[in-house]
Amino acid sequence: VLWRPTANPGADSSILSAKSYTYQADEAQGPVTFIDVGSEGYQCNAKTIIHGVSECMQCQNRFTESKTVQVCTLESIPRRPEHCVTFVKIKMWEQLKPFGTHYNDKGVEVPVPVDGDNVEHIAWIAQRSQDRLVQFKLPGSIDFTFTQGVVKNSIAAVGFTNATVAAVMVGEMF
Repeated sequence: VLWRPTANPGADSSILSAKSYTYQADEAQGPVTFIDVGSEGYQCNAKTIIHGVSECMQCQNRFTESKTVQVCTLESIPRRPEHCVTFVKIKMWEQLKPFGTHYNDKGVEVPVPVDGDNVEHIAWIAQRSQDRLVQFKLPGSIDFTFTQGVVKNSIAAVGFTNATVAAVMVGEMF
């Protein structure tokens, strides 16, 4: 049995109107369960919504702007200086291993992790980020303070988040 979404005529925001529905259950068969994932961006949340039992999506006020960027955007078409810094921190650090490697607790050789308070680490990232900014002809410049701010606020990779959300979603199903 399907719930039939009905457009919400009072919604001002296209994001809200695209995600906000009034669900009407089929009278003969009853409502079905709806599992909400992704409405909070990359917050890694999943919630089961049962018509008439749990709080509806409109009542939750859960819709937030995503503050993340896909790795493919960072790699091929960065649009902001932050994208350059994040790419260098995530991809180039892993590939170039500028400060060597060490063995993690599982015995796997991995790059020395980025330390947001290490002057040498931030300076290395800032220089490569500025080079990338010039390469893609983006306006502005990247300095030490800007780089450190971006590095300390970076989020986990999207693929990891998607896998975690999928696992939470399966858990919600049972």
